Amino acid sequence: MGRRDPENAGCRYAITIGLMAVATWTNSTAASSVASQEASQIPVPYRSLVGYPQPLQNEIKDVLTRYLKSIIEDAWPAQQHGEVTEEGIRDLLELGRRIITFEPATDGQCVVHGEVMRAFNTLVEFRRRRIEAASFAVPASLWAVVLLGAAISIFTSYVFKIESLLVHGLMTALLTSMIGLLVFFIAATDHPYRGANAIEPVAYRIVLHVVTEYE
Repeated sequence: MGRRDPENAGCRYAITIGLMAVATWTNSTAASSVASQEASQIPVPYRSLVGYPQPLQNEIKDVLTRYLKSIIEDAWPAQQHGEVTEEGIRDLLELGRRIITFEPATDGQCVVHGEVMRAFNTLVEFRRRRIEAASFAVPASLWAVVLLGAAISIFTSYVFKIESLLVHGLMTALLTSMIGLLVFFIAATDHPYRGANAIEPVAYRIVLHVVTEYE
């Protein structure tokens, strides 16, 4: 019974750290996806604006372009330093104000206006999801459990009696390496928008290039 207890504890820890690795990877993938979705949503109202009268059409396009640049130049560097910034929110509010106050004069403009409104609301939703993803992090208390569990699991390996000291040392080294790799993976994917492995605003740069060429 005493021999089985360390084995069961090790299995429980392995399952726990494995689930944490899956959770952080899932969040990292979701953060990358929502950034791409937000970027890809920006050209939707941009293309639909051809049905708007001038100069309102160009004014709204300018606001959209400013919003894109604010994400690339201001919001993203802040996210990479672990800061959640509201850069770009003024442009988004200005965009919403201009769209909402526009009164369509024809049936065609009504259709275009409805499409632009839907695209704007979707853009706001994707922005909210990106901000939430940037705020996600494994709690400090859970990190304490992971690190303490790692130490206990490694120490537990000495409970098992193995005749060969070399084999025992090899098993301990392999266990330590596996735990270390998992902890490193969790740390690397814990903050999807922060650090050397952070998600880059490539999708936003591509959209900005396309929008600039479209003009």
